[in-house]
Amino acid sequence: MRLEGTPDDCGYLAGLVEPQRRLERRAQRGRAVAVAVEVQSAADVATVLEAAAATGATVHAVRGRAGEDEALNALLDDVDGAVGEATVALRVSGSGQPVLLRPPAGDEPATAGGAGARRGAPTRPDPPRASERIRTTPRGRLILAIALVAALPALIVVLAALVIHRPEPVAAPAPVATAPRSLPGDRGAPAVAWDPTTRRLVLTTGSGREAADRGELLDDTWTWDGSWHPAPPGEAPPARVGAAMTSDPATRSLLLTGGFGSGGSGPLDDTWLWDGTRWTARATATQPASATLPALATDQRGPVLLTSQAAARGTSTTWRWNGDDWSALTIASPPLRSTAVMATDGTGGTLVLVEAGENGGGQTWTFDGAAWSVRAAAGPEAYDPLTAALAWDPTDRRLLLVDLGPGGTTRARAWVDGRWIQAPAAAPPGHPVALVTDTSSGRLLALEADGMGNLQVLVRSAGGWRP
Repeated sequence: MRLEGTPDDCGYLAGLVEPQRRLERRAQRGRAVAVAVEVQSAADVATVLEAAAATGATVHAVRGRAGEDEALNALLDDVDGAVGEATVALRVSGSGQPVLLRPPAGDEPATAGGAGARRGAPTRPDPPRASERIRTTPRGRLILAIALVAALPALIVVLAALVIHRPEPVAAPAPVATAPRSLPGDRGAPAVAWDPTTRRLVLTTGSGREAADRGELLDDTWTWDGSWHPAPPGEAPPARVGAAMTSDPATRSLLLTGGFGSGGSGPLDDTWLWDGTRWTARATATQPASATLPALATDQRGPVLLTSQAAARGTSTTWRWNGDDWSALTIASPPLRSTAVMATDGTGGTLVLVEAGENGGGQTWTFDGAAWSVRAAAGPEAYDPLTAALAWDPTDRRLLLVDLGPGGTTRARAWVDGRWIQAPAAAPPGHPVALVTDTSSGRLLALEADGMGNLQVLVRSAGGWRP
């Protein structure tokens, strides 16, 4: 069974989770899923419908191919599909039950004997159209000739009027230039980090969520110092989603790597530096192997990257950036079996890594600059890696993990004394696409949609979240 969709919906988790689980995760985010699923049997159709009905997702189309599965052939026949291949239109009703839809009239694939012919049904020639009867019978040809002769004087008058009163040519309207944006558009899985050199938040790339760019990968860059500023034109990382970014004290820049490109290409393995005004691609002698959703954060010695490949579950590699190149550390790395998020613990510069987990949550690890240690064998309940964000909260002096839970509600958990606790009061009011620690002013920032298609920044204080 194959899912097709935007990279944000389907692409950059390919090979990490099964297609059905990917469909469920996207539905849990409260967004309809538009995919095309190629099925080989009626059981495949039942699997898709069961997942959609359970989560409230919408399955727009299922494409099936006639074969040995008689139940699937009967299902295709039931919507008047073409011989050999057809699209079964399906949706989930408000009650959550799957409903089989007939294709709209005129959209059925053409077959011998008419567009609505069923498999194995006898065919019969369609009756001749009226225009064909006029052209093919003697009486019809005579009527047509008389009509042409009668219309000839009127045709001459019309042509003469056109020659005498020829209108002046009208200039085509000038194209309307699109006004540049003054605010960054809402997006999913962007790269976000605080730049301590310029004392600004930096936002780049991601997958658009507005009607004008829904599902389109973005390559714009914005900075925020209380108000948004678009970066000047110039070289920039290619459009992508799911990239990782952190500060690099050695170069006084921001470091970006990873993510998935257009059409689900990737994972990408390039390295970019942002100096506060422009991007520069860094050609390194060593480049970490491309990884699905890499974990990247900065400790007291510099940026640390943890990579794992979907094809080698239970393994990972720890990399360090020295300001000029990457080097793999010869240490035992966490045996990741799922994706993870990582952030700096503000109490001492230790890195904390939290697995997304499966069936009850993953492990929590810490890195002291030399070795990894398991801090909690059972982490918080399994979270959604597509919506999760982890950052240090200077207000309560603890790490805060947020994601979108069942029912589309934002949930928050805090790391306190080596264990995870529920922290509902710390959850942002909406659903943040990122959490960022403002290390310059000691504030926790959340990026979320403002309800008008743009991103806004919320600031956490003892009194809660505020714009």
